[in-house]
Amino acid sequence: MSFHRLIMFLIFLTAQAMVFGLGTAVVVITPSLMENGNVWLPVVNVSSFVIAAVAAWLITPVVRARYAAKRRVAVLAETTRPDRAA
Repeated sequence: MSFHRLIMFLIFLTAQAMVFGLGTAVVVITPSLMENGNVWLPVVNVSSFVIAAVAAWLITPVVRARYAAKRRVAVLAETTRPDRAA
């Protein structure tokens, strides 16, 4: 599994848990939705899967870019240290 897909998977799990929890809370708290909970809870489940997949796909490049920028700065700082003069 590539590093990109691993990051995407971890972001997906977190986003899916949050969206599912929020959706479930809304269904359980709202009396009119709770009356038809057997319809709305599967809708929340499927929609949280789709929303989390899209969110992970959009967020992953941002996370990788931030990591790459920190890595470039660290390499640049290492190569320009005065005690490493040739």
